[in-house]
Amino acid sequence: MAGGPASHIPQDQLAALADRIPDGRLVTIEVGHLVHESRPQEFFAALKSFGL
Repeated sequence: MAGGPASHIPQDQLAALADRIPDGRLVTIEVGHLVHESRPQEFFAALKSFGL
């Protein structure tokens, strides 16, 4: 899960990491670093899409 360009974590590094995980994918919610606090409904919907 990524927060988009406003996040302090380099998004290209997150994408590269997701590519290395079998069946991995990166979900981006454009809010910055605190995705779970900023948009909790979208965060939990994304978790559900992973089957969690």
